[in-house]
Amino acid sequence: MCNVIRLDRPSPPRARNTTGKRPRPPLLAVLLPMLYAATLLTVPLLTALTVVAPVLAQGTVSDGVRAEIDRERIAANETLILQLYGDGRLSGEPELQALEADFDILSRSQSERMSVLNGAVSHTREWRIELAPKRLGRLEIPTLVWGAARSAPLTVEVVEDAAAGDPAAGPKPIFVRTETDAPAPYVQQAFHYRVQVLYREREAPQRAVLSEPQVEGATIARDGEDRASVEMIDGMRYQVIERRFLVVPLQSGPLVIRGPRLEAVMPAPRPAGRSAADDFDALFGAGPFPGLSGMSAGGRRIVERAPDLEIQVRAQPPGSSSPWLPAESVEISDEWIPASPRFQVGEPVTRVLTVTARGATAAQLPPLMLDPPDGAQIYPGQTRAEDLPGVGAPVGLRSLEVAFVPTRPGPVTLPEVRVPWWDTGEDRERVAIVPARTLEVAAAPAGTAGGGSTGAFGSAGESAPQDTAAMPDRVDADAEPRQSGTLPSMLEDRLRRAIAGPIGLGLSALGLIGLGWLAALVWIKRGSRLREAPDRFETRAAPQALREARRRVEQTCLDNDARGARIALLDWGQVRWAGQAPAGLGALARRLDDAAAAETLAQLDRALYAGTGAGAGAGAAWDGVGAWQALAPCLSDDEAAVSDRSTALPELYPRRI
Repeated sequence: MCNVIRLDRPSPPRARNTTGKRPRPPLLAVLLPMLYAATLLTVPLLTALTVVAPVLAQGTVSDGVRAEIDRERIAANETLILQLYGDGRLSGEPELQALEADFDILSRSQSERMSVLNGAVSHTREWRIELAPKRLGRLEIPTLVWGAARSAPLTVEVVEDAAAGDPAAGPKPIFVRTETDAPAPYVQQAFHYRVQVLYREREAPQRAVLSEPQVEGATIARDGEDRASVEMIDGMRYQVIERRFLVVPLQSGPLVIRGPRLEAVMPAPRPAGRSAADDFDALFGAGPFPGLSGMSAGGRRIVERAPDLEIQVRAQPPGSSSPWLPAESVEISDEWIPASPRFQVGEPVTRVLTVTARGATAAQLPPLMLDPPDGAQIYPGQTRAEDLPGVGAPVGLRSLEVAFVPTRPGPVTLPEVRVPWWDTGEDRERVAIVPARTLEVAAAPAGTAGGGSTGAFGSAGESAPQDTAAMPDRVDADAEPRQSGTLPSMLEDRLRRAIAGPIGLGLSALGLIGLGWLAALVWIKRGSRLREAPDRFETRAAPQALREARRRVEQTCLDNDARGARIALLDWGQVRWAGQAPAGLGALARRLDDAAAAETLAQLDRALYAGTGAGAGAGAAWDGVGAWQALAPCLSDDEAAVSDRSTALPELYPRRI
């Protein structure tokens, strides 16, 4: 038997647990299983959220938009607040066109709101729309589309205003009424449509906005400034603000003018113990919000709507003249510049024909057609069309200037000028006429073109050669002057004929020499002209001619002759700015650039063309003495003292005279 010897290393002695507790396991042994379990759970969860999240988001949008109204029953003159609530992820704006069938959209605003509840964040978008009903009855707020969401329809009942249905309450504190001065106008007959806002004097609105009337089948435009007046209704004093519109029907048949809408903020009833000084402070900004006096919580917002107005438009009567011109009155005047001209062969004289129509606009007036007389040529000049400030009816004016050039001595008869029009007052056709007139034309002085001596333009007693192809058969006020029918082309033709004559070679040589000298002078003067600001009206008048023209203006004004004063004033302008004369009193006022003179010239035009009654156009209501006192300082008879104000920059909005 042998003994076995073990060579194992003896183990160290263990520490004895004297506390009696279980030993703590190592930290890594605890964390590793937890991390492994978390990995196994996270991957499927993330995959599931990736698939489900779009579905959840779509479900939130498809839940819809919440629509709310502040009241389900309102009066016809009250407003309604519609609020739309949607998820913050909704894009764009809600489509509100469906509301316009029964409501006017007065205002709209949007806001966003975020809230946190139990750790969840919600984002909400809100739209606030203020509506005014268009009619009485049960009105539906239809389904509104906002992005991919829709709202549910709502119903509101609109009843008549309690004050309107109670006779004991009297008239409303504020209301709108409309009227027209032509219950059955003709097609293209201009008439006025008036809108009046009436409010009690002691209950003035804090703020008011009036919309524009709407009409189809006609043109409508504001006419003049608003007018204020006072009216007594049932013993109460009302302030009246009137706004006028000019309507021109474009077709016959029924014409409906949609009444305007008035939005007003009325003051709230004053509480007991409140003084008038409190209202003063709030109105003039002493309160906490001085910029919002008209929209404060103390105001009551109302909407008043004018009733629609239906008018029957009559068609043009059969057999009436064309072009069609319906009006209350039409006048045509014939003037010469200078006022008392001397007619002489080859000397041009300006003739001014003016058509003035009461009850029509300038755009409705037909162009003037002139036939050239035997023994003279006429060349169209400036055409002017403007609407004048009328009293009770529009007044249109159209004028035509023509250059009248006699071609032979002796009597020359001007044919009559006719303008047919329809009298809307007496309902029949009339014709405004400038009667035919015979002028005595003197021969040209000896030694001048067409005169007594033999020369390049013919022998004594003969008129200048006349090219019948260059002679216009008729002058149209709105037509462009033809090249062959203008005064410069006629002179050029005469010069060409003269050069073709026996002395043509000599004239050609002299002409070449003259052109050479002229070119040299132009080259020398060119630098000085570029250094100086060009005067737009360089023509200077002789002092003697200015004094004579001024004397004629003074005499006609002191005689209270309105028509003569107008002619004399234009004659003065012709002398002062020869070649660049003002075409009318409006242009003359802008040249004078004086406020008192401009108002005086405007009064003269109104006295001539916007009057009524038998004295219309005769200046019966015109103060000639006062006019001369205003014009005299501007019409200097000293040429050097007359300042040319037209070189300044023109007004952006020239005054209409």
